[in-house]
This record gives sequence, C-alpha cells and structure tokens, in this order.
Amino acid sequence: MVNNTGDTVIDDALDYPLLREIAESPYVTVLYPNKVIDILRLMKVSNISYIYAPQTPKLTPELAREVCVRSGSRAFVTAYIANTGNAYNIALNALDCHSGKTMAKVERQTNDRNQIVKTLGAAGYQLRRELGEPEDSLTRFNTPLENETSWSL
Repeated sequence: MVNNTGDTVIDDALDYPLLREIAESPYVTVLYPNKVIDILRLMKVSNISYIYAPQTPKLTPELAREVCVRSGSRAFVTAYIANTGNAYNIALNALDCHSGKTMAKVERQTNDRNQIVKTLGAAGYQLRRELGEPEDSLTRFNTPLENETSWSL
C-alpha cells in the first residue's frame, strides 16, 4: 500500500489487512511473500525494501506487475491511502498483469482515523464484487476486517 498521508504509523500497517481481505475470496489466489521473494530472486532483484523485516518485500506497482506476469497470474492489486485534511481516501485498483489496464477500481473515504481498517475492508469487499465474485460467495466469505484485526492503527 502506498501511503500518501504523511503519517508514518500508517506505513505498512494496512498491507496485512488488505492481503487478508483479498485472500478471503475462494476466487482469488494470493501470492504470499515467500512466493514473491522466490520470483524476485529469479529476477535477480536485490534492492527491495522490506516490510515486516525480511519476510515481506515492499513492491512498486511496476515491480508488482512484473512479478504478476512471471508468476502466471492474471491481475494484481495496487492500494493507496491519502489524507485530504479532513478525511482519509483509500483507493484500490485491480490491474491486468499483461496489459496494465484497470479491471476494477474502488475508492472509499473515512473521516475517522480509527475507521481506516474497517473502510479498507469495505473497499476490498467492493473490489471483489467489481471483479465479478458472486454475491453468495461475497456473503459467505466476508469476515469484517475489524473482527480479524485491530480497529485502530
């Protein structure tokens, strides 16, 4: 997740909740950090910054697309958060690996910093819907993020 809030507490704090929300879908296969690291090693990429210490690489959208292509995946998700002064804006984009074109895009907003995780969960749910996940699956596999993670950062 790209953090444009200026708040260092948010740096990397939302990566795991977003991964958890997307991975909840039975229609999505998530590349977990160990697989991403294996692909990066094959690509001979060494200048990666890491979140959660060496287990999870922080990818740029360009590098994520390359990993997506090399893994034989169909799409990847980019995520952004920004503080507009009186609100936090969250944007999720699902992009086709090969063309780079947007397959689905969701934007959500919250005025309360303590609701960012909940808002991120709602955005992830909406992204899954936009990508065509059936309504019965969305209902069945939808544990609110605030029940799985901390409400606050």
